[in-house]
Amino acid sequence: MNNNNNYNIESLSNRLNLFNINNNNNIPQIFYPQNQFNNLTETSNNNLHNNNLNYSDNDLYENCVILCKEQSECRTLQKKISENPKIASEIIYPKIKDKIIELSFDQFGNYFIQKVIEHLTIEEIGEILHKKISNQFRNLSLNQHGTRVIQKIFERIINNEDLLNYYTLLLNPNLNDFIMDPNASHIIIKYVSLIQSPKNDFIIQFLCENIFELSTKKHSCCAIQKCIEFSNNNQKKLLLKAIANKSFGLFTDQFGNYVVQYIINICDYEINKIIALNLLYDIPKFSSQKFSSNVIEKCLDCCDEETKDLIVEKFCDQKLVQNLLFDMYGNYVLQKTMILAKEPFKSKFFLMVGPIMENLKVLSFGQKLYNKLLSTFPELNSYVKANNKNNLGKKKNKQINNINNMNNMRIMNNNMNNNFMNINGMIFNNNNQFYNSNQFQINYSIMNNNMMNGFNNNPINYIRNIDNLQYFNNCKNNFINNMNNNFI
Repeated sequence: MNNNNNYNIESLSNRLNLFNINNNNNIPQIFYPQNQFNNLTETSNNNLHNNNLNYSDNDLYENCVILCKEQSECRTLQKKISENPKIASEIIYPKIKDKIIELSFDQFGNYFIQKVIEHLTIEEIGEILHKKISNQFRNLSLNQHGTRVIQKIFERIINNEDLLNYYTLLLNPNLNDFIMDPNASHIIIKYVSLIQSPKNDFIIQFLCENIFELSTKKHSCCAIQKCIEFSNNNQKKLLLKAIANKSFGLFTDQFGNYVVQYIINICDYEINKIIALNLLYDIPKFSSQKFSSNVIEKCLDCCDEETKDLIVEKFCDQKLVQNLLFDMYGNYVLQKTMILAKEPFKSKFFLMVGPIMENLKVLSFGQKLYNKLLSTFPELNSYVKANNKNNLGKKKNKQINNINNMNNMRIMNNNMNNNFMNINGMIFNNNNQFYNSNQFQINYSIMNNNMMNGFNNNPINYIRNIDNLQYFNNCKNNFINNMNNNFI
C-alpha cells in the first residue's frame, strides 16, 4: 500500500517538475521525456485531477498531441477552441497534422480532431484528405472512432466539388464492406442524406443490384431503410420495386422482414399489392412463422381495401382457421384478419372459430386467447353457448352409448365363457377319441396278426374271418372321419 502511494506521489512530482522557469525571459518551458509520460499515464486520472493540476494555455497548446488523449484535458482543449476558433488553424493544426491518423483512432483524441476540423480552412482540410487520410480511409471508416473523423471531413467538403469528387473516389470501391459494417455504414447514410441525385446515384444503384443480400444483414438492412428515407421520389421507387420483387425470400428472414415492413408502411399501394400476392402464394406457412406473420399483419394495416379483401378471403378456410387458432404466431394473424373482415367473411369466421374455442383452454396461452377473443368479438358468445348446449347433448348421448356398450360387453363376455366351456368339452371328447383310436390301432394290429397266423394253421378259418376284417376296416374309417369333423 505504501509502495503504491509512493509511486503516485513520485509520478505526480515528476509531472510537476516538467515545468521549468527560464531565468532569461521567465517563460515556462515544458518537457515531456517519454519515460515520464509513460509513468504519468499509468497513474489514476482521478488522483491527478483531485490534486487540481491546471495548465496554462501555452502548455495546453504546446502539448496538445499528448494531452488530448486524456478525457479532461481533451474537453479543456475543445472548450478553448470554441472560445477562440482561430487557434485551431494558427496554433494547433501545425502541431497535430502529422499525428492526425494516430489521434483519429484514439477514444478521446478523435473528438479533439473533429473539433479542430470544424474550424480549419478548406485548403487545410484538402491537405488532410489528400496527404493524410487517403491511405487510411478504409481503416478509419471501419473504426468506431475513426469513422466520426471521416464523417466530419465529409460535412466540411460537401460544397467543394473537387474535394467531394476525390472523397467519392475513395468511397466507391468500399461500398459493399462499408454498408455491412456497424461503423462505416453511417458514412454511406450521411452521404445519401447530404448529397442529392445524380451525385449519389451510384449508391442507390448498388443497393438495387444487391438488395436481397444487403436486406438479410443486420447493419445493411438498417442502412437501406435510412437510404430510402433520404432518397428522392425516383430513387425511392427504384428501391421499393427492387425490394418488393425479392420480398418472397425476405418474409421469413430475421432482418429482411423489417425492410419489407418498412416499405409496406410507406403505403405505396402498387408495391404493397406485389408483396401481398407473394404472401398469398403460401399463406399457411407465412401465417405461422415468427417473422412473416408480422409482415402479414402490416399488410392488413396498410394495403388498399381490394388487397385486404384478397387476404381475408384466403383465410376463410376451416382447416387453416383451426391450425392458426392453435398456433402461437398464427393466432395473432387470425385475430387481425377477423377484426378487419367484412361481411360475409366475418360471419364465416365466427362459424369456424366459435365451435372450437373451448379447445383453446388446454393450451398454455389458450385461456388468455379465449378471453381476448370473447372481449374483442362479443358475437362469439352466442356461438360458444350454442356449442356448449350441443356438447351437453352429445355428452348425455355418449353416456347412454357407454352404458349400452357395457351391457353388450357383458353379454359378449358370457358368450365367450360358454364358448370356452364348449371348446374344453370338445377337447375332452377328442382326447377320449384319441385314446379309443390308440386302442383301436392296437386291437387292429393284434387281429391282423392273429388272422395271418390262422391262415398258416387253418386256411378255412382264415377265409371265414375275411368278412370280419372288412367290417373292422369300415369301422376304422368311420371313426377317423368323425374325429376330423369334431376338430373342424
